[in-house]
Amino acid sequence: MSPNGSVPADQPVPLQLLWIDVQGNHVPVRIPLSNWTAEDGNFRMTSTGVEWLPRRVGNWTIGVHVEDYWVNISIDVVHGNASRLLIVSDGDTMSADDVLDLLLQAEDVRGNRWTVGGNWSMMEPEAASWLSEVENGARFDAAMAGAWTVSAEHVGVEGIVTAFLFIEVFPGALARIELQGHGERISADESFDFQQRFYDTDGNLLTGVMLNWTFTHAGHSYDRTNDLRSSGGVWYPQLAGHHDVLVEAGGVFYQIGIDVDPGMPHTIRSLQPDGFVIISGELVELVINATDLDGNDFGNDVQWMLPRDSIELENGSRSGHYLARGLVAGEHTLAFTTGFANGELRIIVKPGDPHHIEIELSRDSAQTGDVLDVEVRVLDYGGNLLSVDPEQVEVTTSTGQIAHDTGTHWRLLLDNPGVRQRISANYSGVEKEVFLDVDADPLFAFGASGVATTLWGAVAGAILLFLLLVGLMRSRARRETASLELLYEEDVEPKESAPVATLAALHTRQFRRPAHSKPVRDAPLTGPPMAATPAATFQPHPQHGWNPYQYAAWMQAQQPQPAQSLAPAPAAPQRIEPPPQESTAQQAPATQTAGMSLDSSAAVPAVEVATEAAAGTEDEAWTDERIRQWCAAQGWDEAQISAYLVQLHATTAGSVAHEPEAEVPVSEKEEEPAAVPAEAVPDRPADVRESGVMKAMDGTEQGSTGWYLDAEGRPSYWNVDAAGNWERGE
Repeated sequence: MSPNGSVPADQPVPLQLLWIDVQGNHVPVRIPLSNWTAEDGNFRMTSTGVEWLPRRVGNWTIGVHVEDYWVNISIDVVHGNASRLLIVSDGDTMSADDVLDLLLQAEDVRGNRWTVGGNWSMMEPEAASWLSEVENGARFDAAMAGAWTVSAEHVGVEGIVTAFLFIEVFPGALARIELQGHGERISADESFDFQQRFYDTDGNLLTGVMLNWTFTHAGHSYDRTNDLRSSGGVWYPQLAGHHDVLVEAGGVFYQIGIDVDPGMPHTIRSLQPDGFVIISGELVELVINATDLDGNDFGNDVQWMLPRDSIELENGSRSGHYLARGLVAGEHTLAFTTGFANGELRIIVKPGDPHHIEIELSRDSAQTGDVLDVEVRVLDYGGNLLSVDPEQVEVTTSTGQIAHDTGTHWRLLLDNPGVRQRISANYSGVEKEVFLDVDADPLFAFGASGVATTLWGAVAGAILLFLLLVGLMRSRARRETASLELLYEEDVEPKESAPVATLAALHTRQFRRPAHSKPVRDAPLTGPPMAATPAATFQPHPQHGWNPYQYAAWMQAQQPQPAQSLAPAPAAPQRIEPPPQESTAQQAPATQTAGMSLDSSAAVPAVEVATEAAAGTEDEAWTDERIRQWCAAQGWDEAQISAYLVQLHATTAGSVAHEPEAEVPVSEKEEEPAAVPAEAVPDRPADVRESGVMKAMDGTEQGSTGWYLDAEGRPSYWNVDAAGNWERGE
């Protein structure tokens, strides 16, 4: 009979055998051990029967036979209780370059092992970071060489079980080589220890490594392996300069660079030959070389002992190189030394090119009229006096006259006093100037100095220019007067002032220029719009060249009543055709008015009545600014312009109606004089320019024969008959 379930490997398994007869009876029987077979384990006979002692974990088959009958059963064996704990690894020694995997296993009394979980740790704290837990175990990655202990604990039914593993770590393979001295500078008289060291990947120091040495100097490579191995890595340099040191072992390379300076100078010398020539002021290079005991030849800095004013010396770009500039001409011996070595160099300095000029005056203070000795010396860089041609030396001054005397001397005659008077000299582009204060001598400087001459010339020139200007102004005035007389040769009466004429133009809506700028009769109206009364919204005579006399006659012809009537009859605006020819409108007033009558208005030139809209458009175009510009261009002063604008604004305020207004006939009654500017001519009746018609003078009744003033304020004599016809008298 098979046991129920699995059986542990550390416990016996009892086996019971039943005999079943043909009648179905079950009878236990004892069978000898020899009749039993098993794949694993052993059998034993006890008082209770046969027992099977399993050993390994697994599924095993147990068989028994009686006579010709066989019976087999299968039994599953599992491990028993853990009797001990083990840390399983591939070994207990390892390289620092390796990684060791660890397993924690338990073992029963039958030797069956199985993996269990546990707590891992290192006995050495510094190695704790090298141990890490992984699935079903741990991993040990050693870094430092030495002996290390790994500990593991397992908690089971039998309690806490602990296991230990001792691991020895030795250094890994060579991974890095180190040498001392990279970038250092040593002397050829010294030795140098490279202090070679070897390390593995984890930095563990290695010993017993043999290096191969190769040195490279000035492009040539040299094998120094035997020398360095025998000296233990100590080098005794000989060649000065830069050396590249390359070492190799086990396929690992390392290289450093080290500089070797020459040893102490044994001898020194100049590379320039004895008797070397230097031009004063020119820059030349001097090179000093030294030789050490190893035969290295090199440039070396030295201490100089220079004769006074022989050369100027400064350091060059490299050791042993100097820049020298000659000074005083002559032969000089230069000595130099360093350590225990000495040397010298003989040089010859010759005069150089002009470098500067010196000017020396015989006196520091002087007066006009004095004669000074001026010495001009041309020197090179070292101060050597150069012999030059005086004609090529240009000496100038602002204080007088200078001329060459002899050699390097010039004579200066002072005739211009002043502070800091300049004296300059120039030779081949080299310039020098000095300044001298020259006092004025009262007995010499009057009218003789350059400043006085300049002032007198300026005054004379100013007077001459003034006289020329006065002459030009008088000539221009004469020309203007002649032009005006030619233009107004018919005028017999003096003109009134411009403001009065302006007011007359306002009432006639006819703008006329001032008396000095009278427009041509045939020219179209170009002036600004004038202020006008409502009865003067159309003006026939300016557009057709009519004069005031024609306009007055035409106005009288429009009257329905006789001219002597004091009650004017308003007439409706009508369209009057202009005269057929413009020349007819320009005939004398006597000719046009001879045939005029109250019933024959066709003989009077007619114009088309201007609409208020057209007048408004014309007025809008002439702004105050434009009127001011136009009046100023005609020569008006500010008072005349202001008076004109005031009257213009006052009279045009009520003349912008859209309905045409009736004409006002000319009345024979004398009108009230209007206010005129302060410049009006005194003791004269109201100016005709205020109404735009013929105005009777004192002693003449309006509309009767007598003297009248026209629109320009000019008097004339007129004959008026009973029919109202006007004829100008002689």
